[in-house]
Amino acid sequence: MTTDLPSQDNNTVPALTAEPQPTGEPSSGPPRYRAISHAFALTTFVLPLFLLPYLLARRKLYSIHQQVDKLVTTVQVLQRDLNKISSEFAVQKDGHRRLKSSVYSTIRETDELRAQAEQMERNRIMSDECIHSDIKRLVDEAQSTR
Repeated sequence: MTTDLPSQDNNTVPALTAEPQPTGEPSSGPPRYRAISHAFALTTFVLPLFLLPYLLARRKLYSIHQQVDKLVTTVQVLQRDLNKISSEFAVQKDGHRRLKSSVYSTIRETDELRAQAEQMERNRIMSDECIHSDIKRLVDEAQSTR
């Protein structure tokens, strides 16, 4: 880059130029590179340094995404199985509730029948005692009338 010096009669700021002014003299400084050379160097060396981690991360994210998809499918299957098992459990629980009610009803009826049988047994014993006493009285009357 070169700067032009201001002239005596003009107060201008020195201009920066990207290319040396053709003066006809060979340049004595380092060679000047064009923008395309910089872009080529940037894309050749720097871009792969940034692109490689991106591609590796993208590949890893893709495998993680596949694992997440498998897990989502597994969770859906497990939820479906859990719903099926819980509905079966509800049916069994309802069946057990009905069976329990039936058992309690049978026990209550059995207790009632036992109480009735005991009452009937007491009545029979009392009836037998009355019959025995009547027979004894009749036997005693029959013996006394003889």
